[in-house]
Amino acid sequence: MLSSDVMSKSDCRAHLKVKISNFLNQNNKALVDQQVCSYLSSFLHQIYLQKPVVGASFLPMVSEPAVNSLDGFQFAYPKIESDSKMNFLAFDAKLGWQINEWGIKEPVGQDFLKPNELPFVLVPALGFSQDGHRLGHGKGYYDFALKDYSHLKIGVCYSVQVMNDTWLSESHDVSMDYIITEKFILEVNR
Repeated sequence: MLSSDVMSKSDCRAHLKVKISNFLNQNNKALVDQQVCSYLSSFLHQIYLQKPVVGASFLPMVSEPAVNSLDGFQFAYPKIESDSKMNFLAFDAKLGWQINEWGIKEPVGQDFLKPNELPFVLVPALGFSQDGHRLGHGKGYYDFALKDYSHLKIGVCYSVQVMNDTWLSESHDVSMDYIITEKFILEVNR
């Protein structure tokens, strides 16, 4: 974690990209991802007690933990619909995946789920503050999609991405309820 300072979002993004790159160069990504999945799976199983649940997840970019294969859970995945709109789409193996204009895999189809139909959402980020604020890539997709979301928001990242630093958050920024890494589960007291 970093020192306790206020930084601009762009400075935080640049700093975090270097921290993540260094972390992944020094660690076995597959092993660290497995540790994140272990914490995440235990956490979700404690809450949902083996009930069949469909939550929202994400397909990771290279710098994000791969958490899309948790036993006992089915997932809806994000699909970008416009410059500011993202929806969640249940994955259908018959329809498969497509690559969007940013090179990110998305499910094919139109069977969208409203966010509040999903009991939890796993949210990636470049970084999280210890009080649950999320720093994304700057497009605001998750902020817009989750602005009225009333269920469990779980930030998923590597431990080096949880910062003491704060950045100038904006009124539309969505905060997490929990942050899960390869080393800890942080309950956010807001």
